[in-house]
Amino acid sequence: MLLKERVEEWWLSSEFTVSKNQFIAVVVLSVIIIAGWISYYLYQPVSKPQIKISKSVTKKSKARKVFVHVAGAVKEPGVYELNTDSRVIEAVKKAGGFTDGADTDSLNLAAKVQDSQKIMVTDINKTVQSQATAADIEQSINLNTATAEQLEELPGVGETIAKRIIEFREEKGSFSSVDELKEVEGIGEKKFAKIKKEASL
Repeated sequence: MLLKERVEEWWLSSEFTVSKNQFIAVVVLSVIIIAGWISYYLYQPVSKPQIKISKSVTKKSKARKVFVHVAGAVKEPGVYELNTDSRVIEAVKKAGGFTDGADTDSLNLAAKVQDSQKIMVTDINKTVQSQATAADIEQSINLNTATAEQLEELPGVGETIAKRIIEFREEKGSFSSVDELKEVEGIGEKKFAKIKKEASL
């Protein structure tokens, strides 16, 4: 009986010891798990707030318009309304397109239009005429600045008439019109018709 009692006492003592160790193990494990969760949430990276662009704002920006003035060698010059992202070629099309004498190389047709912009399309024919007129003026003789020798280069004007032109100019101050040559003695209608083509002011 004594041996049996000792065995039972030993068994009960061992069972109690095992249960206590298990309890301690559970507590330690719980602490580790809780500490892990706390660390996970504390060091979790903070996500940046996402910025969303309102669709209504985008639609409004796309709906903006500009006004441009198309002039020169186009079929229907005028002021036209276009979208902000429109190109010069679209403005020209709005104005009916180019005329036959349009200098299409004078513009960057791919450039974006701007509000209040004036798009001038050069007319080649008018440019040539202007250059010819400028050349004629350079070759003509200015009645208000020419010397007697230069005036003698005019058709039908000799030394005598050249002096009379200068005298008339000095008395009056200057010529206000080429037609005033007819008031100079010795210059009639026929002679004036020849002179006026080469005279200028």
